[in-house]
This record gives sequence, C-alpha cells and structure tokens, in this order.
Amino acid sequence: MDAHWLVAYAQYGTVSPYDIFGSWEEAEPLFYRFPRNLAVLTDRDKKIARRGDWMPDALGKGEIDGSERVVLTNHNGCEAISVVLKRTIVEDDAGITITATLEASEMLNVTEPGQDLYDDISSAITLLLATDADRVMRRQMDVGATKQVTIAIDNSGPTDDLRSMVASDTALLLEEGEISIVPEGWSGPAFMVERIAMLDAPGMSA
Repeated sequence: MDAHWLVAYAQYGTVSPYDIFGSWEEAEPLFYRFPRNLAVLTDRDKKIARRGDWMPDALGKGEIDGSERVVLTNHNGCEAISVVLKRTIVEDDAGITITATLEASEMLNVTEPGQDLYDDISSAITLLLATDADRVMRRQMDVGATKQVTIAIDNSGPTDDLRSMVASDTALLLEEGEISIVPEGWSGPAFMVERIAMLDAPGMSA
C-alpha cells in the first residue's frame, strides 16, 4: 500500500504520529518525541518541495512510487540522511513473507550517522511493516485462511553503516513488540521476524 498514508495531514511528506495514532499514548512506543524533521517522500514530492529543502538524489527518477519503494529522510538542521526502502510481499504454500530491503542511502554533512537521525526512520519503517502485516492478516481472515506471516529484514546485498543501523534497529523494534501487529480475531500463527544475512550494526545491541 502507498506509504504516503504516514504523512497524515502534513505537507511535504512530514510525519505526525499524533495525526496517525490519535494520541501520544499510542504513538510513544515508537516515537518517544515528536519527529519534526522526519519525512516520507515519493517522486511526486520533489515537484512540490519548498526552496531550500534537501531532496535526496534518489527522488525524481520515476522509481519511488510509495508502494514498492519509498524514501525516508531526517535532518537536524545542518545534517541530513535518507534511505530508500523497498517492500515486497510474496505468498506461497508455506506462508506470506513481507520483505524489507534498504536499497540505497544518502547523507548530507554527515560522516557517521547518529541515533538521533536514524531512530525515527527505523520507527517509521517499523510502522509501515507492521501495518502491511496487519492488512495481510485481515485479508486472510476475510477468506478464512491462517497462513504464517513473516516480516523479513533483508540486509544481504551491498550495504553501509547507515543501512545496517536502520535494518538492525527496525528488526529489534519488531522483535520487541513495540507496536501491536496481530489484529483482533486472528487465530493463525504469531507473526515472525526474520533477519536475512544481517549482523548487529556497529554500536548496537541485539
């Protein structure tokens, strides 16, 4: 589904957890402070950007549609980072797998990304994947099926410190259950989190 639903009512891709969840009590497990500089962007956002906004090079090439691929970016005034998230859903006899791959990253005035920059991106990705899983389970309930649902964080391809940190952080948030995923009435197996060729990122604990 289009990742732009995360934008809620704000302009220019800015994420507002209050608008998404309705209250800070529900938003706090993933966003312990208001993420004022977090944005979820697609190619169409590059056309409406305000003068002076930093737009990652990944945008505007016709590949970031919001469904299969989306760009998440964060900044703290003078430094900025972004990652390209690719989501795929595959169903077979064994179950349904939602795979998240961080395909690319960019940094502006950053040599080593700090957690203050990437943790909100990890939280937004976690929220996207949790919602994908919830929708998959609801569709199965509609047809009377209960296949295993797995969220796979794939870090097996070319990567870098930023992508490794975000991938590890996202997997940890999902594993620790920071957001409810299973819809009411689900009678199938509990969802699973799979780490594909992923070691803990530098400076992070599992």
